[in-house]
Formats: sequence, C-alpha cells, structure tokens
Amino acid sequence: MHHEPPWSSVGDAPCITNLHGRPLAGCLPSRRAPRILETDTFACNDVHVSHQDTPLPSKHPSAEGSRARSSVGVSESLPGVDARIVADLYRLHSASTARNYRQDWVRFASWCADRGISMMPADPEVVAEYVRENAARRSGAGDRMYSIATLNRWVASINYWHRNSGLRVPGEAACVSAAVSSVRGIYRDNGERPTRRAYPLRFGELEEIVDVSRRDATTWVKRARERRDSALLLLGFMGAYRRSELSMLAVDDVTFSRRGDLRVRCGGSHDGTVDDDFVKHVPLSRDHAMCAPCAYRRWLEVVANFHESGRPGVMRLLRGHEEFDSHVCSFAPPIVPDPGVPVFRAIRANGNISAATLSGSAIHAAIRRRAALAGYPDEVVSRVGGQSLRAGATAERLLDVSQLS
Repeated sequence: MHHEPPWSSVGDAPCITNLHGRPLAGCLPSRRAPRILETDTFACNDVHVSHQDTPLPSKHPSAEGSRARSSVGVSESLPGVDARIVADLYRLHSASTARNYRQDWVRFASWCADRGISMMPADPEVVAEYVRENAARRSGAGDRMYSIATLNRWVASINYWHRNSGLRVPGEAACVSAAVSSVRGIYRDNGERPTRRAYPLRFGELEEIVDVSRRDATTWVKRARERRDSALLLLGFMGAYRRSELSMLAVDDVTFSRRGDLRVRCGGSHDGTVDDDFVKHVPLSRDHAMCAPCAYRRWLEVVANFHESGRPGVMRLLRGHEEFDSHVCSFAPPIVPDPGVPVFRAIRANGNISAATLSGSAIHAAIRRRAALAGYPDEVVSRVGGQSLRAGATAERLLDVSQLS
C-alpha cells in the first residue's frame, strides 16, 4: 500500500521500500533506497512555526509553581556549590541542560568524596584521572561504558560549576585536554564506541507502528498505553520535537483551535533559551488515524478521567471501548483540573497514572518498544530512539522541498 504524507502530493513517483518491502512516502525517482544496517522508522506532518499570531492563555498560577518544583527541583542543594549558583542554573538553562549539569556534578563530587579528594576547587590532574578511569570502564559484555561525547560533557559540567563559582576552570588545563585526546585516539584505534546517529523514522513506518499498537490494545491498560504512545509518536514527529521537549510539555502548553489544530507553546529550547511566545502549530491530518491533534485529545481524555475519578474513571472510559473511526480533534477538549500537570506520564502495571513526568529516557524506551511490537528485528530497534521522530520529520520536509524545486 502506498503511504502518502497528509501534507503533500507525490503522484506516481517510485518509492523507496522499508524493511518489510513496503514503500516509503514521497520518494524521489532519482533516490536510491537507503542501505539500512541497524535501523527503524516512523513519520511526519507539516509543521508551521510561528510567533504568536493569536494569544495563548496565561499559565495557571498554582500550576506554575508546582511544575517548576517537580521539573527542576530548585530547592535541591549541590555539594560544594553555592545555592545562588544552583538557582541561576535553573533560571538560565533549559530543564534538560540543568539536569545534566546537576547530575554530572553529583557524580564527580561522589567520586571525589570516595577518594578523599577536593571537588571544589578540583585539581586538573584529578579531572584528567577522572576521565581516564571512566574511559577504561567496561560493561559486563565487555563494551566501553562511556562515549567520548559523555566524557566531554562531564568535563564541561565540571568547568561550568568552577567558572560560575569564580574559580579556575580545571578542564582547560593541558593535562585534561591530553587525557581526552588520548582516550579519543584509543577508542578510534580500537574501533570502539562509534558515533551512531538515530535513524530518521519515516511516515510509512510510523503509520504501520501506530496501527499495530492500536490492534494490540486488547485490555483497558493496554488501551491507555496505546493512547499515550500514539500521542507521543504523532505529536513528536509532526511537531519535530526532541524527547526533552516532549518530556517538559504540560497540559496548559497545548491548546486547540476551533478547527482542531494544535498550538503548542515551547517553553525551552536546545540552547537553553526560554521564550514563552514561541509556538508551534501542528495541523490536523486528512487521515484521522494519523492525526496528531486527534491522538493528543484521546490521551487527554484518559488524563482528565484519571484526575476526575482516578483509576476507576479510566477503567470506565476504556472498557466501554468505542471504535476510533473518525476525527475527534474538533470536539471540545476534556478539562484537566490542574492544567500545569505533565502531558506524558508513566502508566503503572495496574493502570494508575504517575504524577511525575515521563523522562527523556522513558520516552526513548517507549518508542523502541513500539518498534519492537511492530516486528522490527533487534538490530533495527537498537537504532530507534527519541531523536528518530525529529530526524524523520526533517527528512520528510527536505524531501518535499526537493520535489518542489
């Protein structure tokens, strides 16, 4: 079956096939089928990025405070770091960047404490040894545990806390640079820890994965998970979101237009800047089964019922299962009492929905599980992750542009 993205018309152009021999959407005649070694796939929709052509409602005042506390933990202290510097971290950087800097510092501080070594200020030779020791660590399978990118991030985190404390930056010393360069050379010479880019998940594969997920949803708990994951996949792909951005979304970040389109406020960006006026417009699709606003509304219905009536409310909603055979995005959206709660959250085995946001790693794992359920082999699933949605959206848009030129 030919899969056509809802925002473009491809005509009779020959198509690249996926791993199952089925055609991908919108392929150029001159393109050769990609050689897929360790891959998997998903899909996209047209995304219009705008700066406030119509105003979004202001944030719920009570939700704002609870959201900040739950997402970044401003009250948390860090060993050896002034509390004001910690507060500045959360004020100036995105939640994902702040989380990495905090976790990386706690890890280094613990390593120093175990050895009775000063963490602040840290001697450059200590940082160099920290790099070398962790580079040598291996998993039970004998693989290197940490990539060069991870080691570099750890050094950058150590530098951040020293620089903002007004101290000499240890990572800029020659011995640290030499340690990182030496490890990089060892990795390269041994062919270890190669850089693996996420495979861009395309529209045809996403359609297949969502379809399999819905057909597998035979119990009310499975239906709850399917609604969450379908919303995650379709909104992530069609909005070209990073997994950290999906993790940070709150209910009051997303609003419906009269015709069913979504307007999604992006509260943070990859470079750490924050702009409450930056909005992505995610339009509805022709096919209700692949409509991101429909998928989001169906998941929001589960969230609203859980907040209103708890687990029994979700059971009543999903046991009286109705066929999803037409658009629902134009209907009035369900009301969630506290609009500051996270959109995407964990669902426990008994069907209870967690209050905490679904982490980036949990989103990554959910996407892989859905790819595995759709029948892709392990070597393919290993390349699928949170970045695959954004990469696939970009690939589809580039393909559309090339066809118009």
